[in-house]
Amino acid sequence: MNNYILYGGGLTLGIGPQMVLDELSIPYKLITIDILKSEQFDKNYLSMNPAGFIPTLICPDGTILTEAAAIMLYLVDKYAYGLLAPKIEDDKRGLFLSRLWYITNDLQPAIKIYYYPQRYIVSQSEVESVKEQARINAYNRWQIANDHYLADRNYLLGDEITIADYLLAIFASYGMISDTDIFDNFPNIGKHYELLCQRPACSPVLKKINREMREFTKLREEL
Repeated sequence: MNNYILYGGGLTLGIGPQMVLDELSIPYKLITIDILKSEQFDKNYLSMNPAGFIPTLICPDGTILTEAAAIMLYLVDKYAYGLLAPKIEDDKRGLFLSRLWYITNDLQPAIKIYYYPQRYIVSQSEVESVKEQARINAYNRWQIANDHYLADRNYLLGDEITIADYLLAIFASYGMISDTDIFDNFPNIGKHYELLCQRPACSPVLKKINREMREFTKLREEL
């Protein structure tokens, strides 16, 4: 059987599926897509993922999967049912999906607008105001996660770690104003991140992306 092929790496959400593949010891080949060189718009990559987003996972049977959270959920349900995501018949499944959707549908869009304001404006003069409003919106979402979802608990579901925790830690590692501002302003998020960094499958990629964000911050205006 052929192994999975993951297109991701670098400063992309591809590190989410990468952490799951490593955590579950699933064989795969990683092909790094350098977004600073706009490799996600290469015609060969677009033939697999026409949206030009990252990651993309090629399954052993040739099926092409996109969207980080969907790929992560597919992998844990297929290879470790009940591990890193509650089983469908588990009462916690609904709460898990609610937390996962909060990250992907509420927190992530605000972060994306902050980093790529040029995609959401018609005049260059709007850049700073759009970024600032996106930061305010994202901070509000971080505050909710800090004060409610992670209050008096280690993970989003209590003591049970899930892929929702993986994604939350990834976004925290990006930072916004700086590479540490999320940790500095939201202490429960910082504690949560440190717990994730204790896991062998998570620590290398989380810390690497946090360091590389310092360089990306200098260059992102060019993207």
